Amino acid sequence: MVTAHGAKGAVKVISYADSIDIFQTNQTFFALTDNGVFRRLKVSWCKPHCHKIRMGFSKVVNRNQAEAMVGLELYLQKSQLAKLEEDTYYWFELIGLRVKTVKDEFIGHISQILPTGGNDVYVIKRPDNTNKKECLIPAIANVIQRIDLVEKTMIINLPEGLMD
Repeated sequence: MVTAHGAKGAVKVISYADSIDIFQTNQTFFALTDNGVFRRLKVSWCKPHCHKIRMGFSKVVNRNQAEAMVGLELYLQKSQLAKLEEDTYYWFELIGLRVKTVKDEFIGHISQILPTGGNDVYVIKRPDNTNKKECLIPAIANVIQRIDLVEKTMIINLPEGLMD
């Protein structure tokens, strides 16, 4: 949540979801508080607002309560997420995966995903013993060979010159 909005407890949220449809009245989200406890938040209303989402939660009824939530991230239980097509993944499933080449060379771990319009780009954090701190891998079929969520590994066909 990025900011409080108004006097009645509304907040503005930046969403990484493809659609605002995931934010529905009576939907329950969870927010991880500063003391490490998950707080249940029930949506009372939501609307698109300037490339963000403006929303209200039951039991958040004034600006002070909303301001206390700024900086918190909202989470859903995985069971509440839409089922994806085969070979399609949620970002949270990919971040942290070990990345190896088809020749079994360890490249690093996915630390971030950048949406670029045409295709996503995976930011790979390189091991500490390399001279490059990170590299960028395009999320396209001829580069990404296999993703194994059980083994937490992505196998890539490293394009020539990409690591230079």
